Order: sequence, then C-alpha cells, then structure tokens
Amino acid sequence: MAEMAKPVTEARLNVVHEAIDERQHVRTRLPASVRLTSQGQTLDCKLLDLSVGGMALDCGGTDVNATSRVAPMLIPGALVDLTLALDLQHCTLNLAITGKVIDHSKSLLRIAFVDLDRQRADTLRYLLSSWLSGDIVSIDGVFNVVHRENHIKQRKTKVELNRVWRDRLRAIVGTSLYLAAGLTILSVLFWKLFLYFFQTNALAAHVDSPAYVLSMPANGQVNFLIGTGAKEVTLGEPLAVVSTQLDTAFNTADDLQALNNLTGENLQTLLGKAFIETTISSPCDCLVYFPQAPMDRYAYKEQPLIHLLPRDQPMYVEATFGFDQLTRLQHVDRVSLSLFDSEDFRHGEVISTHVDQVKGTVKVRIQPVPALSADEYLQPVDVRILAGVPLYDFLSETKNKLATAMDGALQ
Repeated sequence: MAEMAKPVTEARLNVVHEAIDERQHVRTRLPASVRLTSQGQTLDCKLLDLSVGGMALDCGGTDVNATSRVAPMLIPGALVDLTLALDLQHCTLNLAITGKVIDHSKSLLRIAFVDLDRQRADTLRYLLSSWLSGDIVSIDGVFNVVHRENHIKQRKTKVELNRVWRDRLRAIVGTSLYLAAGLTILSVLFWKLFLYFFQTNALAAHVDSPAYVLSMPANGQVNFLIGTGAKEVTLGEPLAVVSTQLDTAFNTADDLQALNNLTGENLQTLLGKAFIETTISSPCDCLVYFPQAPMDRYAYKEQPLIHLLPRDQPMYVEATFGFDQLTRLQHVDRVSLSLFDSEDFRHGEVISTHVDQVKGTVKVRIQPVPALSADEYLQPVDVRILAGVPLYDFLSETKNKLATAMDGALQ
C-alpha cells in the first residue's frame, strides 16, 4: 500500500496560469485612410480599427523588410506623424496625430498615439461614440445630424411678404392702439404713485366763519321776529322773543333775607316759576343764516337758533387732519379746494392751525382764493394738500411764465 501511494505524493501537478489582456479603449471600424510620414518618407494605409488609444492599419500588402525604403519608420518604437483622413461626400476631414509603432507583421501595422491632447481625444471619442450608438451610419451622418439640429425645414405654406396698403394701415392702427393703451396705463400708474407719495386728503372740511351763534338759554318757547326771507340784520335789531320759566334757587342768607322782603303776590309769582319773556337783538350788522326753518316753536336749552355772519369777515375753510400728517402740514406746497356739487378746484392758503384735544386731530384754517360767498356757509369741502414735491417752486414759476407768455402771444 505504501509503494502504491508514493507516486501520488511525489507527482508534480502542472498548473497553467492564464493571462487576461484587457483593452483600455473600445476599438471601432471606420471607413478612413491614414498617411504615415517620417524622415521625408510617406506611406498610405487603410484604417482597420480605431480607438482613443491607437489604431491598426493595413498597408495594402506592402512587405516591410530591411531593404524597404520605409523600413526605418516601421521599426517598433519609431515615432511617426499620422494624418487620419475621413473621406466625406463634399470634403475631407484631416486629423493630425503623433504615433508610436508598436508592432508590424507584413502589411499589418499597430500604432499607439503619443501625447494626444484633450481636444483631439474629444473629437475621436465623439466620432466613435456616435458610430457605436447608431446616431450615424456613415461619416457623412455627422454633418447630416448637425444640419438637422441647426436648420428648420421650410414650411410648405409660403408667407406672403408683399403687403397691400390695407394690411399696412391695419398694422399701423393696431400698433398705435397698443402704444396708446400702454402709455395710458403707464401715465395712470405714475399719477397714482405721485398722489400716494405727495398728496394728503383732509378727513373732513367745511366752510366756516367767525359767526355769532344765538342759542336757546333754557327750555321754552321761541318766537322769531324776522322772516325766512331775511338775509341781513342791523345792529340792535330784534331777532326773536324767548319765553322761559324763571329758575329760583335760595342758597345764601342774603337770598333768604330778600325772600322775606317780598310781598305776598311777588312771592307767589317767584315760587310758581312764572314765565319770563326775553328779547334777543342783533349784536352787529350781519348776514343771517338759519340752521333750521325760522318757525315759532318750543326749543330746548343750548339749541342753535340763528347764526349771524359779520359782513367784514371773509369766509374760510376749516379742515381736519390726523396727527400722522403733521409732518407734511409743515411743508405745504399747494392747497386745492373743491366745494360740494362743484367740479372746479380753487387754490387756498393756510392761515392758522390748532389742535383739537378732545378728538385728537389737527384743525387747519384755509383762506380760499378767490373768496367764498356767504351762501356757501357750512357746505362740505374736499381739501387736498400737496407737500414735499421736489422742485415745486421752480416748476410753478416756470408754468406761470409760460402761461404769461402764451397770453401775451394771443393778445
């Protein structure tokens, strides 16, 4: 048994190691030719396959031997100048590359590229990838693809370039309308922005005057001595008769002493709160304004009866603004006034300001130009103030000069 096992233990196994060669780049067949140049000698070959790293050539059956004139350029390790010629339909694309001879056998020649720059490598890679992916079926397909990507087929329907006068007129009118609409919208937008930044509107405003307001002294009967048609009154003219009860109050010792001195009839009249009639006369030569129709009636205490407007005092506008507009009111450029039921605006000048502490607002008195009449007393007014407008004084002066010049030219 030992002798039979000995050959087994001493036998040497022959192990074969297989070497696997992996290519760095994919080789592709392209219909092209290559010209080799070295030391003044040239050799034309057919391209068998091409990759980014090198190429295989068919030298057309040329036997490369030591006596050949091109033998020095085909020695392994020799550097040669390669010209890759891609034959196209209308032109020839030449790509110059420097190569190194790796191997040759008869007509087969293998060359590796040397110092291939990035631009040439990208060109080769594009051609090879397009060929392998099927984007092109020939080298001419490169230019066909570029033509399709950069040009558009002519439409079947031809555009008529010759226009008649109606078409031109329609185009001009349409363009003008769109231009006018755009300019109108732009003008409105700029005007709204101007008003937002520089205009201030009053919260409330009305026509006022330093008037005398005759009010009811107490609850009672009032009888007017002037009619509805009365517009003016003179100084001392009787206006109305007020009949009220006499209010009695005894608070001091003197009041009690005076009460003891009264007769029985007077005491009865006093304690019965007899009615006392009082005549109200005009304090000035004034214009008359009735807040209500002048009818004989019963009136309550402090109810206004008659407003007396002095003739020598002009009407003014009293406007109310919020405290947040106080900064703008310090630099007023222009004041515009518009009375109720009137579309015309007139100018005004600020004459005084004061604070309404009860309501927390700012009262502004404005003198209208031209002056207002007494018929517009207590009418509501639209007040608009422009403040902080850049170069407003210069623009206003220029406008006035132009207006004056135009008036002079027309005359």
